[in-house]
Amino acid sequence: MSVPAALVLLGAGSWGAGRVFHDPSLPSAQVVHASPETLNYACPPGIINPFDLDGKIASPTLWNSAGTIEKKRNFEVLHADTSAKTLPASLGVLGQGGGELRGLSMSSCQLPSTDQWSVLGSSTTGEDLVLTFANPNSSPSVVSVEAFGLNGPLDVKTHQLTVPAHSTQSVLAGGLFPEETALVLHVRADGQGVATWTQSSAMQGETPKGTTTIPAARPREETLLQGVSIQGTSTLRLFVPPSGNSDDANAHVSLSYTSEAGTFNLPGGEMDISTGTVVDVPLSGMTDDRYTLRVRGDRALVAQIVTNTEQEEYAEGSRWAMRSSIAASPALIRAELPSSQRVESMVRESLSATALRATAQEKPSGVSEIHSRLIITPVHSQSGVQLSVGTQTVTVEAGKTLSMDLPSSDSVVLESPSQVAVTLEVEAQTPSGTLRALWPLSADDVEQASAAITIN
Repeated sequence: MSVPAALVLLGAGSWGAGRVFHDPSLPSAQVVHASPETLNYACPPGIINPFDLDGKIASPTLWNSAGTIEKKRNFEVLHADTSAKTLPASLGVLGQGGGELRGLSMSSCQLPSTDQWSVLGSSTTGEDLVLTFANPNSSPSVVSVEAFGLNGPLDVKTHQLTVPAHSTQSVLAGGLFPEETALVLHVRADGQGVATWTQSSAMQGETPKGTTTIPAARPREETLLQGVSIQGTSTLRLFVPPSGNSDDANAHVSLSYTSEAGTFNLPGGEMDISTGTVVDVPLSGMTDDRYTLRVRGDRALVAQIVTNTEQEEYAEGSRWAMRSSIAASPALIRAELPSSQRVESMVRESLSATALRATAQEKPSGVSEIHSRLIITPVHSQSGVQLSVGTQTVTVEAGKTLSMDLPSSDSVVLESPSQVAVTLEVEAQTPSGTLRALWPLSADDVEQASAAITIN
């Protein structure tokens, strides 16, 4: 479908004096829906230096099952043909094997969106929260960001900026919403939208406390978060977006978990949550080494997990730490993914790169052993499933989660007769301790990839 109008957006690509506000004399925007012949995915931007947002980045290593990758100025775009029956799978590995931004993350390339939520991190002293907006399309997009905290909406104006076509913009959340221990950001964009990633890193004095990156989320009534570990301290962040109505009711939320031993209710896992307020739930009391957390709400909500783990000694009286994050695993019946050798090569390349910010004390960097495994959970917990993973046939019992090594064949196709959630877990040994990252697999439906186009 062609659109017989031009989208013209004026403004600067920075916060503050360069904020962009729509001219009230212009007619209201009209939104139409189109199914484009080509979809443009924004690939993860890499590790960002929070002290030099426009400086050098640690680029990700990328894999895609189909489509073509095009290099832009500071990120890459995956072009996909919608005439295909399935859209391409993609994986970006982001990492630093040492330095102040030591960490490991994995993310798919993302379709741009006009409405999404960031629920990771805080803006307190020692924490750096970087939002990166990527626009893979040929028209600019005006992005608006509003914030919520423990007590509800923050009493500050919505911030806006323009993300030019085929470019990215990064901002420090702490510069906009300082000293918030639990921060949720609502990102809205006009035109065809943007893809958003949140990078959370921390320093305690001179000691690095980990870096993790996660894509923005969309609300849903049921969320599966796979690969939660009992190692370290894990926190579930919940947020129920307000509907805009004055009679917004509280949401009732139920938490349960599934492991290789079965499915169990989480102690204290029944709660009511006020709309528009951020709730952090400590995850403790489980004895299984790995488990899948199931979050059910009677209203759509956003849920993500962050884990902080103390590691090797950095200096006398202080230790390195690892920070990892977990995003929702969508339901799927088929997915493509890289082999274990390909994943290992990508992780090794990322973690062996020169550190963006060296530590105050000279410390070794790099990576040694790398291990990758799949975590598979039936979406409907009362049903078991037999599925194929590459050349293997595996059975997941009803109410349980299965963990298996990622096959080493050149390409891996997973096919299931019923819906499952699948996450790839990678652990990499570095001189300062083990880094861990999780990638929820997804299978996009071509028919759902319509673009909202704003016409002025």
